[in-house]
Amino acid sequence: MKLRVKICSAVLFFAVVAGIPGFAGAERCLSPAEMMERMNMTPAEGRIIASFPVHGLEKMCGYVVKNTNSHQIFYSNGDYFIFGRLIDFTRGVEVGEAYLKSLQTLRPEQLAELKKLSSWTIGHGAKEVILLTDPECPYCHQLEESIQGLEDEISFYVILYPLSQHPAGQGAARRMICEQRTFSTIAEYAETAQQLTAESTIINEAGCPAYSENRQAVSRFLRENNLQLGFPALVFSNGYHVSGALPREVFLKAVNGNSK
Repeated sequence: MKLRVKICSAVLFFAVVAGIPGFAGAERCLSPAEMMERMNMTPAEGRIIASFPVHGLEKMCGYVVKNTNSHQIFYSNGDYFIFGRLIDFTRGVEVGEAYLKSLQTLRPEQLAELKKLSSWTIGHGAKEVILLTDPECPYCHQLEESIQGLEDEISFYVILYPLSQHPAGQGAARRMICEQRTFSTIAEYAETAQQLTAESTIINEAGCPAYSENRQAVSRFLRENNLQLGFPALVFSNGYHVSGALPREVFLKAVNGNSK
């Protein structure tokens, strides 16, 4: 990344920042595309996915960089780039972390809409988790293994969304949805998914548009809500979402901390 402007790194600011939700006034920030051009930043170095103004600091904006497995925040007024933590001491929060939290939290109406796109509800627990998974994804298999046996505590709303580079996953998802298969446990679903993805051909169910319609609806939801999820993805009942193959103890902590 070849910066054409001055850089100030590892700076700790203490500033008064207005309420995080909405980040009104974003029109005065450079767009992600404009900032990437100004920084001469290539996609291989990450992609800027959002910008937001820092209230109380004139012309200062925050920018979210999405890398392969993480998000990073930097701040800029167009002339200086600041890499470090920006603290709102009046509320005791780190500004970038608070903004990322807002990006990773669905509103109740979004949560309700996403839940309707699930193909199965597995489990009958009081706590609810929406699981977006890919039958061919090895990290999805890891997560599914770690969350088996929790059906008495958690109701899982399962959404199949195989990646475009996973034709076997698409075939498996199409068969499970079009054949209207049912699953009583996560282990049962995971075993079926792995068996079907081991088949050598893509399964096309003639006269069954259910899979493609569901996939298009999920894709539209992600696009319209600017959600860029890794897989597997977990959405908790308070709207907060994370991606990745969480170990069992980390998953349980996340469920307990983000359930209504």
